[in-house]
Amino acid sequence: MKYQLLFSIPIHERLEVVIDQILNIKHCNPDSAIVFHLSQGYKDANSFLSKESFIQIIEKIGDVYLNPVSVRTGMDDIIQAHLENYSFIKEKIDFEYFCICASNESFIKKGLYESIKSYDGGASQDGVNGWLYEKELEEDDDFQHYLESIGNMYQVHTYPEGQFFKKDVFEYIAKEIASFFDHTTIKTAYPRDEVYFATFLGILGQKDTCIKIGPVFTYSAYHLTHLWNVTRLRIVLELNKRKDIYSIKRVDRNINDSVRAYLRQTLGYLDEEKELLDGICSIDRYSNTQIDWMDIKKLINPVFKNLDSVWSRIGLKPPKKGKIKN
Repeated sequence: MKYQLLFSIPIHERLEVVIDQILNIKHCNPDSAIVFHLSQGYKDANSFLSKESFIQIIEKIGDVYLNPVSVRTGMDDIIQAHLENYSFIKEKIDFEYFCICASNESFIKKGLYESIKSYDGGASQDGVNGWLYEKELEEDDDFQHYLESIGNMYQVHTYPEGQFFKKDVFEYIAKEIASFFDHTTIKTAYPRDEVYFATFLGILGQKDTCIKIGPVFTYSAYHLTHLWNVTRLRIVLELNKRKDIYSIKRVDRNINDSVRAYLRQTLGYLDEEKELLDGICSIDRYSNTQIDWMDIKKLINPVFKNLDSVWSRIGLKPPKKGKIKN
């Protein structure tokens, strides 16, 4: 069997939340498999679910794999988890696309495969001048020297989540990275997964003009990390209208977060999740209440002096005045 999509996800949170993510992914992407990398320092994360019970549940769900190898991971130090996942899973199953996801990411609708199947890979090709980690990138001697050795100093960055690559394309990228990168010897951590994958995809596109590069499929709501869940839910409703976005990050790592509750109820996997986690933890239904956005705006304005400008920065229209239903 050849899967259309393979999702690579590093995890370090409560395992019941991971079950919620699995059902979300599988419901929106039926012909897919998932490979997880469990962090080295994982200590059950106050989970209601033991690791042994988690393994039993994912075996029952099917098409879900837990990488037996755990490498060091941390803040801005993730790329090796995806590379290890690829190395492990390519020997286990066949798949068309290798997709990068985060553990605090949720799909908001179906249709991803149909949207990306005309592309060889997906990653923004944004320049690195002025990038937050530009200095660390310039001091990444192994990477810079390797680019010099192949005679191509092309460098770009992208949001890591939502990148996707045809299997043969990622095989090329992984081999290029293995030529110079050893995570056990690096001195400075920075988000290499935002640079290495996108850069080598771009270089491949320069070599072969038939390579077609598309956008990432994930909307990373970094601007709204500290806003209320209802605000993030509003973004879900807005992003459903966009044809290029299929998942959203960041979603609170709480199984009864309002976004998670809304998605499992409206997308249709609530009952399955309740059955799988019966006796382990409670699964709340989404409460469809009316939200007065103007009252919320008054509360948030001390932090964001002009909330409308925030909506403008993330490319969404501000909500209409008055009460709306979520």
